[in-house]
Amino acid sequence: MSNALKRTIGATIMASLFLSACASVPHGPALSLANAGVATTSTFSTNVRTTASQVQYVDVTEAFVATYDYCANPALPCSPQLQSGAMVKLRQDLANVILLRAKAIDALGKAYGALKTEAEYDARGDLVSATNSAIEGVNNFAAAALAIGGAAPAAALIGEPLKQITGFGVGLLADRNQRRRLLAGSEAIAAATKQLRDALAVEAFVYDSLADYIEKSRTAAKIRMLDAGLVSNTDALMPMAANLGLKPVSGVDAVIAKSPQTKIALTAMLQAQSRADVQLDKDKYQASIAALDALLRAHDELKKNQSVSLADVDRFLGELNASLDAGKKE
Repeated sequence: MSNALKRTIGATIMASLFLSACASVPHGPALSLANAGVATTSTFSTNVRTTASQVQYVDVTEAFVATYDYCANPALPCSPQLQSGAMVKLRQDLANVILLRAKAIDALGKAYGALKTEAEYDARGDLVSATNSAIEGVNNFAAAALAIGGAAPAAALIGEPLKQITGFGVGLLADRNQRRRLLAGSEAIAAATKQLRDALAVEAFVYDSLADYIEKSRTAAKIRMLDAGLVSNTDALMPMAANLGLKPVSGVDAVIAKSPQTKIALTAMLQAQSRADVQLDKDKYQASIAALDALLRAHDELKKNQSVSLADVDRFLGELNASLDAGKKE
């Protein structure tokens, strides 16, 4: 075989390898996955800090109710009643866990953004740095969740922190290298997403243990404020009246004051509203966990070189958005 023929064959093989590598780079599936990750983390972040504030605010409503009831007894010297103890600390710790989740979600969203940049043609993003920041944020969140939720079924899944990554290696050809970076980046981000998902399940477990008390505390505060004449019964009735397409009459406070059964019915309505609010928060947790599960399945599909399906991600994000919209109407 002549040297010229050998060079021709060699060039043909190299060209074939190049084209094969180029064709194997999963730009489209990786880009779709990255966009889904960005959308998921963005949706999560819209409600996290509100949830933390609501948990923290239980201390405020509890102090008002305890002081109001204590001072209603004429035999006792009226003084502020501030609660303390294990339950107060647990609520404070839970609020801190939720805020750490917010930071973890923000960092994870940036990691998906870096994956998106990497998946775009001829683009390069700081994928290693962004992924390591996400790992750090998720590890902090998981450690805090584990500290207060050791009895949760998912606690065993977050006992070990994730390790930082150093890089994704280098292939012989640029496109092979990009394929490796995309798949390795997806795998590292999937590990952070899984850790976030499991830590969120632990957080949900702790929230569930406090849900009944939160419901009762919110209801009690509303009722005491109405009894004290500090707020109007009109405002309390407005959500139900609006839902029924009605408008409260003027002088609602006077009407209720003359009608014991109406006052009791109003109390029942407030209890139902608080119960619905707490259930809505529980639903948000479950929809968030389901959306992360669907996102993890998409990561697995990319790893197996399968078609990436995001239908479940879209469906669960739709459910979460519906819960968020319902919460805004309360």
